[in-house]
Amino acid sequence: MGEKLQNDAEEELYLTDLIDVETLQSIQDRFSNLVGIAAMTTDASGNPVTKGSNFSEFCSKYNRGTEIGGERCRKCGRLGAEEALRLGRSKVYECHAGLFDFAAPIMADGKMVGCFVGGQALDREPEPEKFYKIAGELGVDPKEYYEAAKKVTIMPKEEIDKAADFLYAIANVLSTMAYSKYLTYEASKEIKKVSDMK
Repeated sequence: MGEKLQNDAEEELYLTDLIDVETLQSIQDRFSNLVGIAAMTTDASGNPVTKGSNFSEFCSKYNRGTEIGGERCRKCGRLGAEEALRLGRSKVYECHAGLFDFAAPIMADGKMVGCFVGGQALDREPEPEKFYKIAGELGVDPKEYYEAAKKVTIMPKEEIDKAADFLYAIANVLSTMAYSKYLTYEASKEIKKVSDMK
């Protein structure tokens, strides 16, 4: 499992303890359909907790579907969310696979418990040399990789930036939901302690 929100020596809380997967999936799917690009929700370590929305074959098969690519994707989303936390907004960045991505942290009690990740878009046609090089690093067929890259969503950079801002706003709402559930959890623990003392 991913990074935990540790309350005491015995108990741990994960993103999915604070917001159920169905809610995360529903919000993510609607975001992805509205802005027309891919999205995923991960735990704090970058491991998926939802199914990818609008994922291209380029990402699902050739990047997340390979050992090296999967590890790079996990790291990339986590670092993107950490950068958004530092900046106070999502920043569009180029992922290891040469696409534009962005991420935002989902917080509870001052700790990152998850990431809302979006992107998998280009702002122009992919450059063959660049994508052939990445394919070599991942150990996949360069021609197939490049052909898959040519099917990735292309949109103006300004639209990608707007989607990143929107995703950050949604992540803030998810953080409020997570923190509310966390407070409820902590209150119920206190009530149980008092009850056990009687």
